[in-house]
Amino acid sequence: MVIPSWVEVKEDVLIHPSVVFVPHNGEKSFIGKRVRIESGSVIYGGVRFGNDSAVGHNTVIRFGTVIGAHSVVANLCMLEGNISIGDHTLIHSNNHIGQKTTIGDYVFIAPMCVTTNDPKMYFYRKEYSRTGEHWKLLNGPTIKDGVRIAVGVIIFPGVTIGSHAVLGAGSIITEDVPDYAVVHGDSSRIQRFIDPKEDLIFKCDKDHT
Repeated sequence: MVIPSWVEVKEDVLIHPSVVFVPHNGEKSFIGKRVRIESGSVIYGGVRFGNDSAVGHNTVIRFGTVIGAHSVVANLCMLEGNISIGDHTLIHSNNHIGQKTTIGDYVFIAPMCVTTNDPKMYFYRKEYSRTGEHWKLLNGPTIKDGVRIAVGVIIFPGVTIGSHAVLGAGSIITEDVPDYAVVHGDSSRIQRFIDPKEDLIFKCDKDHT
C-alpha cells in the first residue's frame, strides 16, 4: 500500500493494505516501531502510535489521539479524537471512547464500554450555535493508572476514576471514584476498597524505544 506523505512510519511496522488514512487539517501522524494495524481500520491525521502498540480490525481512530507504547485498541472500536491513552493499556473490542478522554497506563477496558463527554447535549442548539462553543463544553472522563473496567460500563462526562479502581459490569459511573475503590451498579456506589498490597501490577520491563 502507499503510505501518505503526512504519515511518518518507523521500522518493522505492519499495516494491512486495506487501512484507510484520512487527512485532517494538514496534521501529521506518527507510527512508532513495531506497530501493527489490522484490516479495515481508519486512521486520521494528527494521531500518534507509541512503539509496539496495536490496532485491531475495523477500528476508527480520529485526530489528536495518542496511543502509548505496547497498548492495544482491539476490533470495532471508535476513538472520537483528542484522546490520550497511556502505556500497556488494553481496550477490548466494541468500545466507544469520546473526545477529551484521558486513559492512564496499565488500564484494562472490557468490551461494550462508553465514555461520554457532553454534559448538556446541546449540540446544534441555540445555547451554543457560535463556532467553538460546543468544543468548550466537552469534558471527557479521566481514567487513572491500573484501572479495571468490566463489560458494559458507561462513564459520565468529567468523572475521574481513581488509580487501581475496579468498575463492575454494567455500572453507570456518574461521580468520581476514589483510588482502589470497587464500584458496581448505578450512581457509582462504592462496595469496598482494594488492599493495595493485593493489587500489584506486574509491569513490563521491555525497552520500547
